[in-house]
Formats: sequence, structure tokens, C-alpha cells
Amino acid sequence: MIHAVTSANRELYAKQLTAMHKMRYHFYVVQRGWSDGLTIENDCEYDEFDRPDTVYLMNLTPDGQIKSTFRLMPTMDHYLLDKLSHYVNGPVPRGNHIWDMTRWIISPSFRKVSGEKYSKAHSELACGLFEFAATRGITHYTTLMDTGFLPAVEQAGWRYELLGLPVPYGDRGETAIAIIIDAGPKSLAHNRMIYDIDYSILFESPPPRLGERLEDVLARLDVIETIERIPDREARVSAWDALNKQVSVAQLL
Repeated sequence: MIHAVTSANRELYAKQLTAMHKMRYHFYVVQRGWSDGLTIENDCEYDEFDRPDTVYLMNLTPDGQIKSTFRLMPTMDHYLLDKLSHYVNGPVPRGNHIWDMTRWIISPSFRKVSGEKYSKAHSELACGLFEFAATRGITHYTTLMDTGFLPAVEQAGWRYELLGLPVPYGDRGETAIAIIIDAGPKSLAHNRMIYDIDYSILFESPPPRLGERLEDVLARLDVIETIERIPDREARVSAWDALNKQVSVAQLL
């Protein structure tokens, strides 16, 4: 089961949050040697994007162990690609419909074994990721990742666009690349098909409250479809900006 850990329910997941930060410390600090901009406390890793509006998707066993996890955050405020904008050619993606995903980790105990195309921990988390998108009206995820992971994204059949070219980082000769991934309903259906998960896998308590009337949501989805058909990326970004301003004004009324 994928648990959406939000500011509304974090007290219920105190043990898992500590375990997640320890996993991040061992993977990113100990194994990969990261240190810039990180806060290390009691073998736990934190950074500036562990904020109240951050959501952690956690794939948990029945007894509460973490199998895999993602960190998600809205892009309307400062986020990772604002800080590392040299990975993006053009405007940094932003909008109520776009969220950023970082800190993807699969516990060593739940990684794929010989003969498996995908680990179950990854398959479940991927479906939870796109199911979460459906609960928030998210149409796209941005992510900055090691370039070596791009073939796995392609193998999974995720629809994406490059936001820039690979950029070197660190002192190990590695490169990272920023991409934007389609997260609409078709992506959820695709992931359920390839991972053979035909049921809801996401749990959130309390459940999200949708503040829009159904007719408003459907009308905006029609506009979103029209925008997505614009071939030029900069023109699409301008259209998204105009839509976001309309939504922001509507929310104030």
C-alpha cells in the first residue's frame, strides 16, 4: 500500500519519517558522497525542500517498514529546478498542475532480484505516484535525475520531454538531466497495465478535499487538452502561465 504522508497526517508516520531520512542519509551521503546544502542530524539527511507543503509517498509493508519512497512538492513556490535552473533550457516549469519529484529510494531488501524486470516495490510506487496525481489534478511531474536512469524511464514507457541537456555534477564524472513527465489519467492506466496492478493502491488519511466544482474541473481539463496539443514548448509554457493566473484569481473569489 502506498501512503501519502502530508502535513495533515505526519504525526501518524513519525517512525517511518525517521526511517526515511536515515535511508536518505545512507544512500545520498554515505554511498554517493553528497553534502552541499544538506543538514545531517543523528544519521538523518534533510534539505530545504523538506517543508510543510511537501508530500512523501511511502510504500509500506503491513508492519510499517518502508519498501520505497518518493518526495513530491508543488512548483508554485521555490523548488529544486529554481535552485538548479542551469539544468533547464528556457523557463522553469511551474503551475498548480505540475509537481516536482525527488529523493526516490528503494530499500535494498526490496530491490528487484535476478529475472525480474521491475521490483514490486517500484511497480507499486509508480502506480501510487500517478494515482496521487489524479487526486490533486496533477498533469505533469518534473524531476532532476542521474542521466543513467533515463533508459529505465523509457523502458517503463513513461511519456516525457527533456527540459535541457545532461549537465556534469560532483567529482565522479556523473551527469544529471531534468525532464518533465506526463502524469495524466492515461499515464495511470498505462502504469497499471504494464505493472499488472488493476486496483487502487493509494491511501491517504484524511482524504484530500477537492475545492472545485466538478464542472470547473472538467472545463479546465478541456483547456489542458488544448494546451497539450501546442507543439512549441515556450508557447505551451505561456499558455500554462495564463491558465494558472486564471485559477489563482478564481481561488481568491
